[in-house]
Amino acid sequence: MDSLEKPSLEKTSASRPDHPIVIREVGSGGYVRVSRKFTEQMGYEATELQNKPLLDWIQPSRHDCFKKILEMGSGNIVACHQTKQGDWIEFEWQIKSSAEKLVALGALYEDPSSS
Repeated sequence: MDSLEKPSLEKTSASRPDHPIVIREVGSGGYVRVSRKFTEQMGYEATELQNKPLLDWIQPSRHDCFKKILEMGSGNIVACHQTKQGDWIEFEWQIKSSAEKLVALGALYEDPSSS
């Protein structure tokens, strides 16, 4: 693997221990890591997600907005990720460019207005 800097799943998991979290390269075949809670709630292991680009797992109604963030090379967006059972769960996505690759960090979305 090249010098791609990967966000720390341990640091992110420590701040949200009961939430599903995914860190991955945006394209297919690249780096993918998921938390135990992600696998439990979403039904996927990292190797299953690795076979398709991230956009294939995102709710189609958010594709245009998500693509704009990807084209910019960085940004934040709330978009649903599909579960293995076919349901949709809202994630907050942070997209960053690292070593000429796009990396996405997704964590369960918590609406601040519902607190």
